[in-house]
Amino acid sequence: MREDARLEFLGGRLGRKAWPDGTRGRVLQWLTRACVSQRPELWLDSQQGLVVERHREGRARPDGSLVASHAFAGAREWADPAPVLIVVEVTLANLVFTAAVAVGQATIPLISDRATKHDSTGVRRSVRAGTCLALSVVGLIAASVIVLSSWVVPLFTQDAGVRSQVTDLLPLVLAAVVTDALQAVVGFGLVGLKRPCPVSCRPPSATGRWPRPPLP
Repeated sequence: MREDARLEFLGGRLGRKAWPDGTRGRVLQWLTRACVSQRPELWLDSQQGLVVERHREGRARPDGSLVASHAFAGAREWADPAPVLIVVEVTLANLVFTAAVAVGQATIPLISDRATKHDSTGVRRSVRAGTCLALSVVGLIAASVIVLSSWVVPLFTQDAGVRSQVTDLLPLVLAAVVTDALQAVVGFGLVGLKRPCPVSCRPPSATGRWPRPPLP
């Protein structure tokens, strides 16, 4: 057994899971910062193993478990998953989709500004521009992954059988990711409409909240 591997027991089978490499670690750092910036009391734990499956017979090591920062205090190697809000697995599809998420987040302040000014045309223009950019970037990355699959796929698995299956399914998986990028920007656009002011601003003390500007 390689020293950089961790063990899991799922579906009655013992399996090996490698530690996150530099790329996965960077994605987990980004997710951790994003979660903590919104909910400082939470933490994305990347070390804790979890007891899983129907009869608690399985053992899993997710890339990340979003929990309250104190949730695993005193826990042993395998903890009860009850405090876990969500588990994270960094996959090839996740990495490709990250570009769409980044574009979507960048559109939030633009859409918020247009919504504050009651500029519905500007809101639609911002969403269209973000969608076109996200589709272009994700499409380019997906095409590059397909062309370089013989180098990219081995970064995620060392199993020859799994590599072959993943390579065969890559066009279908990446096509789904590209189309999923379409709804990502629109979803972040809704966030921009819900928060029509910068994150750093504070609501008026009299009402305790900002009025939501209606769009014509």
